[in-house]
Amino acid sequence: MIQWTRMKLLNKKSSNTKLSRGELLLQVTLKDAEIQRLKDQMPQRINNLTDQVTVTDEEILSLKNQLSKRDEEIQKHEHELALKDKEILSLKNRLNEGHEEIRYLVHDLAVKDEKTQQLHYQLILKDDKIQRLGMVIDSAISDLSKAHNITDDHPDTIPAKKTVVVKLLGEEDIIGAHMSNTDASIRSYPE
Repeated sequence: MIQWTRMKLLNKKSSNTKLSRGELLLQVTLKDAEIQRLKDQMPQRINNLTDQVTVTDEEILSLKNQLSKRDEEIQKHEHELALKDKEILSLKNRLNEGHEEIRYLVHDLAVKDEKTQQLHYQLILKDDKIQRLGMVIDSAISDLSKAHNITDDHPDTIPAKKTVVVKLLGEEDIIGAHMSNTDASIRSYPE
């Protein structure tokens, strides 16, 4: 085949150019040598390319494995993220419930604080009333002691006197007597 190609090339060159047959033969020989060199190099080139393809295949396989691992990591993180989202939603719901409970407690505290203030005011009034009653009772005891000629020889007589006065006098009468600065109602009680 090579010989036939060489002869064909020689015939073609001889018809188209004025090169001598020796020159043409030299060119054909050079071409043959180049072809042979390329043929000799071809297995090595094929081997090199095969090696490169093999390396590339291994790299592709490695990259696929890495990509698969990354996909697994992404799925894992997505699952963790979904759990975190649920946890955050649960905490938000609990926080809203806590805010609602705090609002209720603040309202309840305000109501109780108002009641406490009212009770404190009532307590002040009661304390004032008790002080006025104490003054009236002391005055009534003094008046009764003078009226009945009772002396305070013994300290046990004081509570007894107070009990008698409170029973004899109504609260309004005592306050009225104290406010009016008169002992007329006290003197009107039976002995």
